[in-house]
Parts: sequence; structure tokens; C-alpha cells
Amino acid sequence: MLKYNFMKKIQLSICIAIFFCHILNAQLPSFKWQQLAGGNSNSPGKFNVIKPTLDGGFIAAGTMTGEFSEGDSSYIKGCHYSPFVTPDAWVVKFSSSGQIQWGHCYGGSGDDEAMGICSSSDGGYVITGFTQSTDGDLAGVNSDNNAAWVFKIDATGNLQWSKNLFSANIGSGGTNVGNCVIATSDNGFMVSGSAFNTPNSHGSVDAMLWKLNASGDTVWTKAYGGTGIDYGSHVIQMNDGGYTLTASSASNNGDLTGDNNTSADNHFWLVRTDETGNIIWQKVPDPALISQETLNDFTRCADGSYALIGSDQPDVGGAIGFQSIFVMHTDSIGGLLWEKNYGNYKSTAGSSGVGWGIVQSKEGSFIIDGQTLQTDSSFPNQCYGGFLMKIDSANGSFDGYQGYPDVPYNVNSSHDNNSFLYGIAEDVSGTITLCGEYASGTSPYLDSIITARNWQLSGYVVALNSLGSLPVNLISFKAILINNETQLQWTTAQEINSSYFEVERSSDGINFTSLTRVPTHKNSSIENTYKAIDPSPLSGNNYYRLKEVDEDGISTYSAIVYIDLKTGAKISVNVFPNPARNNFELIINTEKEQSANIGLYDMDGKLLQSKAVQLFKGANTILFNINTLSNGNYVISSNDIKVKEKVIKQ
Repeated sequence: MLKYNFMKKIQLSICIAIFFCHILNAQLPSFKWQQLAGGNSNSPGKFNVIKPTLDGGFIAAGTMTGEFSEGDSSYIKGCHYSPFVTPDAWVVKFSSSGQIQWGHCYGGSGDDEAMGICSSSDGGYVITGFTQSTDGDLAGVNSDNNAAWVFKIDATGNLQWSKNLFSANIGSGGTNVGNCVIATSDNGFMVSGSAFNTPNSHGSVDAMLWKLNASGDTVWTKAYGGTGIDYGSHVIQMNDGGYTLTASSASNNGDLTGDNNTSADNHFWLVRTDETGNIIWQKVPDPALISQETLNDFTRCADGSYALIGSDQPDVGGAIGFQSIFVMHTDSIGGLLWEKNYGNYKSTAGSSGVGWGIVQSKEGSFIIDGQTLQTDSSFPNQCYGGFLMKIDSANGSFDGYQGYPDVPYNVNSSHDNNSFLYGIAEDVSGTITLCGEYASGTSPYLDSIITARNWQLSGYVVALNSLGSLPVNLISFKAILINNETQLQWTTAQEINSSYFEVERSSDGINFTSLTRVPTHKNSSIENTYKAIDPSPLSGNNYYRLKEVDEDGISTYSAIVYIDLKTGAKISVNVFPNPARNNFELIINTEKEQSANIGLYDMDGKLLQSKAVQLFKGANTILFNINTLSNGNYVISSNDIKVKEKVIKQ
């Protein structure tokens, strides 16, 4: 059962003076643990991306260069040596407490780098990036030396398949690249990135989507952009099966129509597609802004809006200023809400930084990470290297700052300019993880680790606790179609100063209207179950969400549940009880008869029980006996009916 937490916004009673040291009393996520991996004087490494895993741990990916000392093999198994000591793609698995479980390198004798990673339904992982190798893991896969690359590994890092998405002996290294990969609802994958002069190119470099099946074979490919350079960044799948792609675009023609990119500069670009990649809408949120924007990450917020982060060289008095951290917040269709530069970009002292990753914390604020590149009095405490920053999602005001791993800037030290953070992620519990690279130096956080050996540009991971309190703990939200009515049911485990729930419905997963209002128990420490009915669902797509409103008027949203009245495949699933001790019932409601194979798996993807069932119209109950299983987390999964539910054994 998925767990969703409503988080109350932190109310700051102080008057915030942006970018001055005394604002550090604002609440930031507290430190949990940190870890270094790989790295010595001859083996620099870094992590570009980190993601939570089904077992409560984390998986990080990036790049590692060869020539290793004895004892490093546990971190960098499978390295491909070459006379030029070129880097391999690198993947490392961490436990929930930060311990390294395994590490592996992939690639060949050329430059290889991992940029994106996601979990697969079988417990393995799919990784994307770029390669300039034609041997090693790319033998027979890549015939050119500049390729967008995707590969799959099993739960312990063994290579299962490797694919060339697009390659050409033109363009610079990394021009043809997969920047992000996600698992899709059909058990396939979607890769976003860029490619130079593809067969369906609009000219020069285009933003790209590659749709893959479960075996990594390309189902379809789409290029987006114009005759300028358009770099594809990240992608998410929407509830209707379509996608939202983000890019940095220098085009003002082709797919960028209307008033897009009127300044002919490089701008953030949002593209919303259907499930086959056809454009539904596309938007440059601020087309007239005179700036050079580079997009590095984005997130879809709880209310359906988007937050985008990267760097910007803005116009300062008619001249292009220094590079700065740049954040933009848009509505659900790309309309600009606000945008801000952070750092001393107007100074003649040098550039002030880059924002690399962004998440929305459970209490609603934006948490970003990145790097500061030069000494900058705008930033307190940490003036050079990796940082974490908290900003208000309502207007972008600066709420707090912390350097990680908190290495003081030393103008005479060359190693500090390599201590940066690139990736950020948040798991269902609210734990925030950061990843990047760290070069040896003095750090109060890492002294106990770096004394063990001479670290030199190592992969770095830090975990932080959840930010905020838990006024409402929502442990389930279900939608069941019975007799052409949608019955909605949700359960809470805790309520603090809560006022009411508002049930909202949408036909597109973006624009919601209110159906009904349900009062809460205001304050409660026991489980409470609520119900509501939609007597007249829409004829096609129906998206439902809960809006929880506190007594002080602050509102937060649940995850969205979905019912489709067109396809006839109207299925909803519930597990009861959950957590369970000896037995649990899997309750499946469907409006058509069909057969299905349903499996119970451990968190490593091992099949423990399998049931072949015939489902009848209405409610079906399947009993699972878990008396002999150890306490912990398990997964109920069925590809036949597109079901995946978490089960907790106590």
C-alpha cells in the first residue's frame, strides 16, 4: 500500500533578508548520513543522479576513471582499462543506512558516462547516458564513437542488455545523450535527451524522446525543436499516459510556435505530449527574457504546477551577467508564475553558481542542490562547492542554505573546486538524498571517512531527514467503480488541526474541479476511514485527488487516482489488512472477466508465491498466507492487470 503524507507548511515569523548569513535559522532538512565511494589519486569519480529503490535504499550513477589501487574492486567492479585511462559509466547501490552494497562499471575504452537511472519491475535498473566506445560492453552495439546509450542491469549489477539509441561521428561528446530514463505504465521505458541531425531532425541538435519496450527495443522516436540548438533534459509520465518533456531551447521556429523565444536567446521549454509523443501543447514560460538559460532538472508539484532549475546568464544593464542559479515556477500548462536568480551574478568577481536538482518537500517548499563556482558573499557559510538551498514555492524567497560537505573555501587549494552536488531525490518517507563528487580536504562531516585513505575526487552521497511535521498521515486513497459510480475511500492514521477534505475531479489530470467536501476529525491519533461517491463519472478519463485543508487555511494535495470508463478495464485494488501478520486479502474490483497471474515478491524481486486466478465482474478476494515470511516489505504484482502494491509483514 502506498503511503502519502500531507505536510503543513512551515510558517516563518522572521523577516527574511535574502542571501545574508543571519538567515541560517530557517529550518533545513537535518543531517542523516553521508558516504564516499571509489576514488584515489588515479581514479576520479562522480555521481550525476541518485534514486530511491524498492528496498528502502538508493542507487547512484555517474562516471569513474580507471587505474585503481588494491581494495577498490568492491566499488568499481568491471572497469574497462585503456591506454588513455578513459572513464566508464558507474553505478553504486547503497543500503537505507548508506552502506555500499555493490558497485560496477560499464562501457569500453572510450568515454562513457551514466546520466539517468530508474528501477525496473523485475528488481533491476535501467541506465542511460552517452558513450564513445565501440568495444567492451558496446561491442556489436555501437558502430560510431558518439552515441546516446541505454543499458539494463539486474538487481546485483550484472549487465543484461545494452542499446545504441542514436549515434553519429559528428557533434561533440555528449551531444547524442540520454539524460533521463523513467519506467512507463506499460512496463517499458522512456528516455529523454538530445541528438545531432537525426533522420527526423529539425536542424542541428534536437530534444529527443525514445520510447522503449521492456527489452530495450525502440518502439518510437520523436525529435522536438527548431533550427537552433535544443537540448532535452528530463521527462515524466502523466496520468493519461502522455509525457511532459523539458528542454533548453535556442530555436524560435519549428515546434516553437506562437510567441515562443521572441528574444532568440536560450530559454527553458516545456513540451506536453500524448502517449505516442505527439505535441499537445508546448510553452516557453518567459519568451522575452534576455538570458542564456540552461535547464538541468524539473519536478511536477503536488498541485500540478512545474518547478524548473538550472543556470542563467541574465542581462545586467545591457550586458550578459555572470552565471547564476536560476529557478522558474510555472502553472500546469507552462504559464510563468515566478522566476528568480540566486547569487551575486551582477558582481565582477566571477560566476556564482549552478542549480542541478530540485524536489518539492512534503511541507511544500522547494529544496535545490548545486554548486557555487566562485567566492560569493551572497551565500553564507559555504562559499565554494556543493550546497543545499530551501526556497518558498509561493514566491521563490530564500529560506535557508547549507554547504555539503561544508568544506571552507581556500583560494590556494585546487581540490575545493571539485566538491559539488549534482543530483537530488526524495523517497516516499520524505528522506532527501544528494549526490555529486568530493575531493579530499577538511570537512567536519567527513573526517571519520576520509582518514581511512587518501580520497581524490570521489563519488559522494548524503541523506537528510524529512522536512516538516505531519499534520495528516494519509495511508490509503482508493477509487472503485461500482454500478457506474465511483466510490472513493481513504484512511488516515493521524490528524492534527485538520479542517476538511475536498474531493476533486479532472478529465485531464491537470485542471480539477471540486466534487464534495468531507469534514475531518480535526485531531486524532487513531485510524479514520472516509468515503465519498461520484454518482456521475465522466465518460472517459476520471482523475481524482484529495485536497486537505488545515484549520489555518493551508492546503496540500494527495496523489492522484485514475479510472477510465472507455476501455472497460476498470480495475481497482486493495490489500487488507496492511500491515498484516499471518494472512492478507487482495481485493480486486473489475467490471469485466479476465484471467491473471499474480505474484508476491520480496524487495529483491524474487518470486515467493504465485496465483493464477480467474477474475469475475465485481469484487474478487484472493487470500495470501504469509505466516512463514520474515517481517518486512513485500510487493504484490501482476502484469496482466497492471497492478503493483506494497505489503508490510509485521
